[in-house]
Amino acid sequence: MLVKCVYVTADSTGCLAYYKEKGKIVEEMIPAVKVKQVIDTTGCGDSFAVGVGFGLMENKTDYIKAGRYGNVLGALRIQGKTFDVFKPLDEVRKIMEKSAV
Repeated sequence: MLVKCVYVTADSTGCLAYYKEKGKIVEEMIPAVKVKQVIDTTGCGDSFAVGVGFGLMENKTDYIKAGRYGNVLGALRIQGKTFDVFKPLDEVRKIMEKSAV
């Protein structure tokens, strides 16, 4: 098994995705999801990883969409201390659409 994509989180700016396309390494910035207030950063990295994993389960080659899922889940996590911050999948997808613009 080879590494297909590497993500580097970049705090409030989003994350960078590095992957190969047509034999060349591509670097793509995936913008962060803006939040109103930062409450607690505990678990944001874990939430990001879960979002990326979920995105890759949906489509194992759509690295950008997977990174967007990661950014959304990290942004949701940062806004509170309980699991109440997480939203249903349809709401997560709406947030992704808004942040992709």
